[in-house]
Amino acid sequence: MALEKTVATYLNEDHLREPSCNNGIININPDNLVELLKVIVSLPELRLRLGRNGRQAAEQYHSYEAMGEVWDRIYRHLWFGDEMALETTKFFSPSRQPRSLIEDPCDEEFWPVPVSDLIDDIRSAASRPPVTREAESNPPTSPPHS
Repeated sequence: MALEKTVATYLNEDHLREPSCNNGIININPDNLVELLKVIVSLPELRLRLGRNGRQAAEQYHSYEAMGEVWDRIYRHLWFGDEMALETTKFFSPSRQPRSLIEDPCDEEFWPVPVSDLIDDIRSAASRPPVTREAESNPPTSPPHS
């Protein structure tokens, strides 16, 4: 994420409901894997948006400063009995919203970035037939020229 690369992993329903998991990662699973990879490979603009969003999330929620704030609260709670109040940290802030439970890449709500201007391209890429090894090794041949 910090390298502005698209990141995909499986986020189960518990993770999707957890606001701290709303950080620019694409939710991939066996049912949407092929469709999602076709979209990501086909749309460089989408990859750029996802990468930038991931970088921003890494800086905002996973930086030394952000994680230090969380650990400071934990240690102060353990050592001095202070209220933990993790919700006052950037990482656990109530302003962070949970992810959509939608697992269909053709639905705008699936994406952790705005895609309304790309949704037609996303749907088109997702509906293309997958390239198979057989198709790669046996490209269509044109008839011989006479």
